[in-house]
Amino acid sequence: MPLPVILQEITQNSFGDLVTSYKETFKEDPSIEQKNAWKKLLEIFNTLNTPHPIIMEYPIFTDRVDAIFVDESKALILEAKGWKQARRKDDITVESDGELRLDPCYQLNNYVTKMNTFHSSGIRFEGALFLYNTNDYSSSECEVLRNPNDLKVKLKNYSPRSRQDVDKIVNGKFVLTTDFVKFLAETKNFLQQSIAKAILPYGYGLTEEQGLILSKVLNVLEDRASNKNFLVRGGSGSGKSLLAITLFLETLSRGYFTILSYKNQRLLNSIKLSLTGLSLNKTNDRDKVQALSQFIMFYSTGFGFGVGESNFSDWFKEKFGDEKIDLVVYDEAQRMTTNVIKKFSQGKSKRVFLR
Repeated sequence: MPLPVILQEITQNSFGDLVTSYKETFKEDPSIEQKNAWKKLLEIFNTLNTPHPIIMEYPIFTDRVDAIFVDESKALILEAKGWKQARRKDDITVESDGELRLDPCYQLNNYVTKMNTFHSSGIRFEGALFLYNTNDYSSSECEVLRNPNDLKVKLKNYSPRSRQDVDKIVNGKFVLTTDFVKFLAETKNFLQQSIAKAILPYGYGLTEEQGLILSKVLNVLEDRASNKNFLVRGGSGSGKSLLAITLFLETLSRGYFTILSYKNQRLLNSIKLSLTGLSLNKTNDRDKVQALSQFIMFYSTGFGFGVGESNFSDWFKEKFGDEKIDLVVYDEAQRMTTNVIKKFSQGKSKRVFLR
């Protein structure tokens, strides 16, 4: 059976079930790090003697929850980390054991909010971060458990349930009651904040991969000498457009001159319409109010005036004067024409291609 794995109890077969389900889902072996994390977590769960059914590796869009403990009308989402060290880097990332990772409270809150906002089960989801190997990290943004006894005490608030309660979650669906473009039109009060954190409570938090991409793009923008560009690949429904718009808003809110560009006229017009009337004070020029919709443009028009085409520089100078472009985000980059692809490396602006 593919993921998730449902454990009525921890047995000698539990680890093998996780490995087998992972292989069936992703058609590849789990990494050594993933296997070791499962072994440690199962070892800890086994000491709890909990009567709760446990759902492990539950998919939430492109992410997976470590464990969910199920009650009749509520459930506990557990995000477990075996890091030895963790140091905060920025609003949504930490450096753990030498690697850049999504902030674990951000990650946990993203899971909880998505389940409460979009999941059809009607169950109320709560969350806890389980750091069983470090005292480095602390946060006021989520509940942090440090050892198995903390988890055991937490689970006393959850009464033992049956497989039927598990099925409410496993057989439930994610129902997107709105979309991000509509959400932008309705939400006008976060444009002076960290965008990635401001959209989190509404169910639009970034996945770990998306959060790390955002962090890396911001680091490259800070390093004026860097010539790095980014190519982001993802299938349908993987959240590329969400990432594109978040990159656009986040970088604009930090004072970077950013262009969000599309080939699809209907999509571009929808986003422009949603942002009509919204404005942003660029942080490096507080007296200059920018209308967000003017930074959303076509590319590969075939008429020479799209982003990166032959007449774009003249058009841009006439409209924006000597303003320099810091970042161009190309959504649906697979639709770019050859001429635009050839010209994209010219100039000092950074680029993100999503395809």
